[in-house]
Amino acid sequence: MTVGTSGVVAMGLASFLPNPNGMLQVFCGNEPGSFSAMGVTLAAAGSYQWFRNSLGQDEIRREKEEGKSAFALLDGEAASVPPCSEGMFFLPYLSGERAPLNDPFARGAFLGVTSRHGKGHFARAVLEGVAFSLRQVYELMSAKDASEIVIAGGGGASPLWRQIFADVFHLPVRTVYGSAEGGSFGAALAAGVTAGIWGSLEETVPLIRSESMTAPISANVACYEEHYAKYVKFYDALKWSFH
Repeated sequence: MTVGTSGVVAMGLASFLPNPNGMLQVFCGNEPGSFSAMGVTLAAAGSYQWFRNSLGQDEIRREKEEGKSAFALLDGEAASVPPCSEGMFFLPYLSGERAPLNDPFARGAFLGVTSRHGKGHFARAVLEGVAFSLRQVYELMSAKDASEIVIAGGGGASPLWRQIFADVFHLPVRTVYGSAEGGSFGAALAAGVTAGIWGSLEETVPLIRSESMTAPISANVACYEEHYAKYVKFYDALKWSFH
């Protein structure tokens, strides 16, 4: 899974995955007879960047004065809020949506906002909303048998976000050497095989070293299951207002 401006859930497949509604992209793999499927949510870390730019002016100022990342400061505020953001939700459709909705007119929204909610709640709701959207993408894949998530991209650098992903997906989240470079690292390895540096993709596997592992927290998983069951109903309930 890559969490950059957009978010990508990708999975290797042993056989072709029919995709009649076009929600996923299915490709031939780098090895003969292999395939991969992926789905894209358009505003993943892009949602958090929008939040920082729009509502994180104090954190941006502190970043300039103190040298600490504005995103890390917002993470600290979000971490002070319990899982499920005390009933607040965020729909990350700031740029329309590809998967799981395929709707260019879908729009972002905060729901469940009350007077007790502060900036930390909004920040955490953004992180959770993106995780829910990516879980919906994962559930489009018939081979939902992953044993772990390998995360890449700038969003994967956040320990808090990795914990949220682990809890929402009920799967451990791993970072590996090259995670920060995302797909570029894998492309470089594939190019190295083509250039003859390695004889096969299997020979590159030792280079993909584990750096961290984040396990799901059972109490958080239970909360997110209930929260997610509500989240997946919001788009259909609000679709009339987007069009």
